[in-house]
Amino acid sequence: MKDTMKYESRAVKINILLSYKIMSNDKINRKRNEI
Repeated sequence: MKDTMKYESRAVKINILLSYKIMSNDKINRKRNEI
């Protein structure tokens, strides 16, 4: 059971990192469009 918990938390961290990257990329793209 502990192994599955570790795997789930790792997947959650990866999802958070991916969503953060997408958000930062979106902000950069918006700045480029403004210029």
